[in-house]
Amino acid sequence: MQNGVLKADPLKGVKVLKPEGNRVSLTREDLKKLELLYTDGLAIPLILVLGQFLFSCYRAMRFSDVKNLRYSNLFLNDGNPNMRFVQQKTSSPPRLPLGVNAMKYIPGVGLPAEPVFNAYSDQKNNWLLIDIFKMAGITKPISFHCALHTFATLALEVSGFIELADSMCGHKKNIINANLCQSECKCKI
Repeated sequence: MQNGVLKADPLKGVKVLKPEGNRVSLTREDLKKLELLYTDGLAIPLILVLGQFLFSCYRAMRFSDVKNLRYSNLFLNDGNPNMRFVQQKTSSPPRLPLGVNAMKYIPGVGLPAEPVFNAYSDQKNNWLLIDIFKMAGITKPISFHCALHTFATLALEVSGFIELADSMCGHKKNIINANLCQSECKCKI
């Protein structure tokens, strides 16, 4: 149409139906199984991927954001660990609390420009996660994105506030005071 080849939009009036999503999330019991497996001494590639995945379950980060997270994004605010990070999907730089559970999976310290996690590709991580889930006895279909849904489900379950879950996941339209989770609901996700 822009080049004058077509006179009318052939797709005008066509409605594309959005397919039903398969939003898999883990339960607290599933997370406990994975945490036990993490402490059981897996092989290096598996322990690295599982640590990244568990961090994301407790901090609601997409794979691309986990891969791009730098030590300079982590800081203390009134003694509480926080991070400020421009998320790829939302392009928003909210200040978000890390929480004690997420902190367990940060591998030590590094220079400000260094990545926090040495992540493989998304596809490689997903392949390794399938093996990890088999070892843990979890039969749900899995991808790294499941961690984001797990966090949102647990945050909603614990707090009862959809706005808080959205905010903690970094959704731009619902950025509220993310410290509410630490100061008022005490959920310690």
